[in-house]
Order: sequence, then structure tokens, then C-alpha cells
Amino acid sequence: MALHRAGNLLEARKRCQALLLGSPDNPELLLLAGQVELQSGKVDSAIAFIERALVTQPHFAAAEYSRGVALQSIGRLGEALQSYARATVLEPERSAAHYNSGIVLQALGRNEGAVQSYEAALRAQPHYLDALHNLGLALSALGRFEQSAAAFDKILQRAPNDVSAQFNLGLALYNANKLDASLGAFNQALAQQPKNADARCARAMVLEALGRDAEALRDYQQAFAGGFRDAQAFNRHGNLLLKDGRPVEAIRSFDAAISLAAGDADIFNGRGVALLRTKQFGAALDDFRAAIALDDSYIVAHYNAAACAMSLGLVDETLGAIDRTLRSAPKNRDEAAARDGAMAMNIFFRRQMCLWPGIGELQQQAAMRVRSEDVALDPFQALIFFDDPSLHRVCAGRAATAIVDKPVAARFSGKRGQRLKIGYLSADFHDHATTRLMAELFELHDKSRFEIVAYSYGHDDGSAMRARVMRAFDAFHDVRQLTDAQIADRIARERVQILVDLKGHTRDARMGIAARRPAPIQAHYIGFPGTLGGNLVDYILADAVVAPFGDAANYSEAIVHLPDCYQVNDRSREISARTPSRAECGLPNGAFVLCGFAQPFKLSPEVFDVWLRILSAVPRSVLWLLSYNEETQGNLRREASDRGVAPERLIFAPTLDLAEHLARQRLADLYLDTWPYGAHTSASDALWVGLPVVTCPGRSFASRVAASLLSNMGVPELVAADFDAYVAIALRLANDAELRAATKQKLEANKATRALFDTDRFRRGIERAYEQMWDIFERGERPRHFAVARE
Repeated sequence: MALHRAGNLLEARKRCQALLLGSPDNPELLLLAGQVELQSGKVDSAIAFIERALVTQPHFAAAEYSRGVALQSIGRLGEALQSYARATVLEPERSAAHYNSGIVLQALGRNEGAVQSYEAALRAQPHYLDALHNLGLALSALGRFEQSAAAFDKILQRAPNDVSAQFNLGLALYNANKLDASLGAFNQALAQQPKNADARCARAMVLEALGRDAEALRDYQQAFAGGFRDAQAFNRHGNLLLKDGRPVEAIRSFDAAISLAAGDADIFNGRGVALLRTKQFGAALDDFRAAIALDDSYIVAHYNAAACAMSLGLVDETLGAIDRTLRSAPKNRDEAAARDGAMAMNIFFRRQMCLWPGIGELQQQAAMRVRSEDVALDPFQALIFFDDPSLHRVCAGRAATAIVDKPVAARFSGKRGQRLKIGYLSADFHDHATTRLMAELFELHDKSRFEIVAYSYGHDDGSAMRARVMRAFDAFHDVRQLTDAQIADRIARERVQILVDLKGHTRDARMGIAARRPAPIQAHYIGFPGTLGGNLVDYILADAVVAPFGDAANYSEAIVHLPDCYQVNDRSREISARTPSRAECGLPNGAFVLCGFAQPFKLSPEVFDVWLRILSAVPRSVLWLLSYNEETQGNLRREASDRGVAPERLIFAPTLDLAEHLARQRLADLYLDTWPYGAHTSASDALWVGLPVVTCPGRSFASRVAASLLSNMGVPELVAADFDAYVAIALRLANDAELRAATKQKLEANKATRALFDTDRFRRGIERAYEQMWDIFERGERPRHFAVARE
């Protein structure tokens, strides 16, 4: 049974289940079922099958080995090691088990044991080059550099063109202080790969140690792979400055490095990163292009070019750089780590363009790497890829630990006083979705009981919304020119009592401010639908639908349930008085219009399949989507055609200002929510104009927002238990004009009476939440979960 392709896994699982019905205790079948489950990313189920096989046949070496692989994939390294040990006792010649034992021992920092395991693997399979390679690395980690060099030399006897072995041989000899031999190894590596930056850098170190400074300087100055002696010192310095959050100073270091080694791709890439962090996108992209011109195999530079080109809206260049990155084979461990770190962004870009071939397999690989602690995905992207709150917490936690955490010297510690001081922290105090939702809340806050202050580190777009929110606060501080530490110190000096972060792990966030703990109570709200991880804040403002207390294990914060819907809404959102005609919007008269105004990254093949099931079942229907770019639209039309739906039934809506955008949604009949990252502001926009929304909530906060909105709008019948129910709801509305009209009438009536669009009611609820947080603090208690009582 061929089981190794992702597209066959579902069928393979079904076949295994069928075979097991006839032979439930067959150890071979149980092992096969476990292997299929493991390939599907269902590790717990895989372990259960494999352990059943071992109960039936206790001395089953293949099962012991597979159990070790499964346990290793979820980070249960000690147990994995025990399984590999049992496998090797049963079959001493099972070289893969010895090899994997070595990998686990290395991960545990037990390099002496790793050496023994790799040596055992090599006894079983003398030409096992991967084991020999890892043996060399483990020996180096133990300081046994001469033995390490001997291991790499053996690899080269079998594979003389193995540049990685030449490189590591050179490093081992360098550390053993055998400089002439080390130089010879690096010469061989560079003869095969003249542009290998790492080998040239290492040879420069050797030349410098030998006192051959002129030769070392020439290496640094050569094109492509480059040389790094003095330049590398500046490069290291620049990278350290970047890690310290000082990109302006880092640029100066990279400038100096480039002046010494203008052909060094790594330094151009480093300077590009520094420029990118200071939002000098054009100059940054020029540096990434220069790095790629010097070394087209430079994986990190291709990825950075993609990210930068996306920021500039250069779609073709973005896609080209992404594809080049994904097709590249890393030349060294650093580049492999960089490529793994870039995996999530690559998946995100492909989702944004609706380039779906292979996307499911990439997401499965990403999930497995997160579980095995090999990679940390961007937390926001994790919300998009997985409906798994436990993975979300892992990703957020790893991101939080990477943020500088240097508490401020002093913060408010006194009594409340007449007014409780609330500081709102964001980059989005302009014409942005978050501010469009919150503007009226800022205006309605009870200023007799609360002092409301804004700390804005985002740009001033000169919009009417920016002017409006500036007027709404007691004080509005534009702090974008300050460092994280300076902003935190200011918040502490100004005696903010509750700091509310509105960004979380989203674009342009500066979580280093909250990490310094400038306020005695810190919360996060609305910008990031999930946990922030670590010790960044004390509370997350939510509701019982999006974050039930039963999910508390997936949150590092105490959960606060606001009394109604967690999402605030601005009742003053203007809807244009003029509703355009269907013809003006390119919509056919008499058609049932399904509306999916989501960013393309929220779409997936699974979501699109469900949407096209509805289209296929309703002959006179069209799917109305946001226009993004021609290539995305072409990809979606091709996907529709592949599913048997005429591509012209997809109609794309151009960008309009908010009032006109809201007005045109009156032409639609049903808004379709996405999964696992669902509609938030766009769902409340639809309900604001009386457009029904159908949703299928998952396990995560991000997937449940529309369900919360609909429940608070009094239409829980639009919340589906699964995708079949989702389709059924849509078809009922499509086929029953009276039900459709009644639903729209219900939404219009409830708009004036239900909690969702009662901004002042929301204001009273969130203010009671702030007061309860403060009461808990004043009593000297730790932050805890609580629900704000309804009025």
C-alpha cells in the first residue's frame, strides 16, 4: 500500500481502518496505521496504534523505532530515546535507530552519548555519511577537534565534492590549531564553490591567525561568496545591533563592512534588514537585490527580498523571490535554519496569492516542526494556518521569549485616586480597522472616572479618523520617535495604571514596550485574537464564545469575559446614502450573491471547496470577492474551473472608501465567513448593513469571532456546527426568499436593540472590567480569570 503522498493519506487511513476491522490485533497492520497517522500529523493517534502493535508483539523492533520517531516529533525526547534503545537491542544492525538516538542525545546536550550512538550506526552501516557527519559535529561540541576532523575526512574519501564536509573539516582543524591543514580544507571547499561565503569567511579567519593579512584582505574583498576579516567584524557588530533593536546604528556598521568587502552578499543582506526595520523599503530592496546578484543561492536574501517587495506592492518580484527561496537547498546549517524560519512567511505569501498547490503539505510540515520545537512560526501566521490553540500558545510563547524584557525602574504603585488612568498603546491610531471599531469607545469613556491616554507609535496619515481619535483622548502622545525603553519609561513616569495593548503580535507591533512592564496592570485587546504568550500582559479581554474559561490552558493571560460581545463597534460608521445598482458593481440581476470580502490569505482550498459547493448547488448564484491583484484573481478563477464552476461566476469588487463599501454590501444576499481565521471587522460591517453572515467556528479565538457577533446579534441560527451545516444554512437562505427577507428584517430590528451595536453598553462593560482588574490588584491578588456581570 503506497502511503507516502499527502494526497493519499486520507484514503490510506480509511484502508487501514478497514483492514484492522478484520485483523484488529495484527501488529504489522497496527504499525502501518500508526505510520499513516504520523504522516497525517496525528501524533497521539500514531503512538496509540504503534503501542497496540507492541502489546501484540512486544519484541517488534520496527514498531519500537517508529514509536521513537513519533515521540521525537513531539519533543518527548527521553521516551524517544528509550524506544530507540529497545529497537537497537532487538536489532543491533538498525542503523537508523542508532542515528536517531544520536540526534536526540545531541538535542539533550549529551554529546558523549551521541558520539557512541553515531559510532554504533556506522558499525552497522559503515558508509552512513549522515551519521559520520553528525559524529564530526558531536566530537567538535566535545572539544575533540582532531577526531572530528578525522570524521569529516572519511566523508571526503567517499564524497570528495561534499563542500559541507570540507567546510567542517576546516573548522575542526582550525579549532585544533592546525592552521595549515585548515587552510587547505577551506581552499578545497572554495575551489568547488568560489561563492561560498561561509568557507571564504572561515579561510579569512585562518589567514588572519597565520598573520597573512594581505591575503585575508583580498578574500574579504572578492566578489560573490566574499571574504569577511575586518568586514565580518563589522558584520557581526551590525547583527548584534539589530538584535539589540538599534537598526540605525547597525546601518553604519554594515556601511563600514561593505566599504571593506563590497562583494559580500551577507553584509548587503544584513544592511537590507536594518533598512527594512527603519521602513526604508526601497533602499532595503536594492540591498537584497545586490545580495542576490552576488550569490543567487543565498536563501535568506531571497526571503528578505520577498518580504520587502511585498511591502512595496511588487507582486511579481515577491512571488519570484518566494519561489526561489522554496526551491533552494540550504548550503549550510545557518541557511537551513533561516529557511525554516521563513517557512511561515512563504506559506502566508502563497495563501495571499491563492497559489495553493502543495500548501497543505507545507502547513503540515510547519505544524510538525513547531511541535518538535525545531521552528517558531510568526504567531499571527500561526492563527491563519492552524485551528489549534495549543500551537498558537507555543508560537506566541517563543515569540515572547525573543522580546527584550527589561522592566522599568519604577511604575505606579499607589491608590486609584478619583480617576483610573488607562493607557491605550497602538500603531493604528489612524484610518485603520482597529480604530474604526474603537473610535466611539474612546469618545464615550466616562472621563469623570477614567483618564484616557493614547500612546501612538504609528504614522500620522492626516486622515479625519486620526483627527477624531486625537480629540477623543484626554492626552494623545505621538511617541514613534522614541525607543521601546523610552516609551515604557514615559508610561511609567506618567503613572498609567492599566496599559491596554491594541496590537499584539501583528505587523508594526512593538511588544518590547509591554515587555518592560511599565504599568502595574497590562492587558491586550482586539488587535491580536489569541494569547500573546510569556509574561507580556496580565489579561486578555474576550468573551465566553471566543475564549471560554475551559480553554484557559491555551492562554498565558487571565481571561476576562466582557458581558456581551468582546468586539466593540462604532455606531457612527457612515453608510453611503446611495446604494449602487447591481449592474454598476458587475453583479447579474436576479442572481443569489454570495459575498466573501476577506483578504486572500484567509482563503484556503478547504474553504474554497465549501464555497463552491454552495455555488454549484445554486445555479443562479455568483461569488463576490475583493479585488486584490490580477494574478490572485486568475488563480481563483482557475481553481473554480478545476472544481467545475464557470470562472465568470467569480466577480471581484474594487477598493472603495468605507461608506461606499458598506453601501454596496446591501446588494449581497449572504456573507461567507472563512476558517480558521474568520471575519472580524468585515463581519460586523456586513451585519451593520443588514447582510446575514454564515460562520463555522473552530477551536481558536480567531475562528470564533463571527460566532460571537452573530450570537450577540440574536441570530445564532447562522452559526454552523460543521461545514455540512454551513452549506445547509446557505442553501436554505438561497432557496427560500421569505426566510432570506425575514433574516434581513431580523438583523435590521436587532441592530437597534441588541448588544452588538450598543457602543455605550459596551463602554460600561469594559470600564467595569478595568475596575475589577484594579480591585484585584489593590487587594494584592494575582491576576485571575473573571466574567463581568451583565447589566
